[in-house]
Amino acid sequence: MSCRQSLKLLKLCNSFPKFGFIQRNASILAFPILRNVSQQSVYRTSISAIPVRFKYTAKDKDSSRKDEDSDSDSDEFEDVKEKGTNLIKCSVTSLRADLIIKTGLGLARNKVEVKFYEGKVRVNGKKIPKKSFHVNIGDEIDLVKSVSPTNPDHLVIGRVEIVSATPKEDSISVLLRRYKTLIIENYEERNAYKESEG
Repeated sequence: MSCRQSLKLLKLCNSFPKFGFIQRNASILAFPILRNVSQQSVYRTSISAIPVRFKYTAKDKDSSRKDEDSDSDSDEFEDVKEKGTNLIKCSVTSLRADLIIKTGLGLARNKVEVKFYEGKVRVNGKKIPKKSFHVNIGDEIDLVKSVSPTNPDHLVIGRVEIVSATPKEDSISVLLRRYKTLIIENYEERNAYKESEG
């Protein structure tokens, strides 16, 4: 054991004041090497610890990637975006009507199911026979919220329109145009929404 190593050992042992026996034993072990160093100076030495935080910076990398992606996305879809709408890029397992409404409007699956059984879900203005109805690109899926309070011939709806769909390995990447609240005229006579339905 060299002189430097002995000093390091003693300094390390001094940093644990509760363990006096370690200090005594370390000084006994190091004593033959440290004959010229006084015991008092050995016990007075201390180690100062500087706290260092190792910060994970993966978010910074991800945000720079998102900025690059958002620039290219915004150029592609500028002509698609309209005033009062949001473009949502999401990933779904299939193009079922209930799944698209759930993802597009941010509703819980059971609430979408209740709305379907109340007859408030329409695809391209028509009632759908089952909630697992398959939709295609360009379809408009409406969720009737209520009859307009100002005009009984109009409806307040939430609408999701499928702009594009790209199949991937396990899922389908879908671009949706969302109208959170939209006032439209009631549907055609055969498919018209009646308050007694909901």
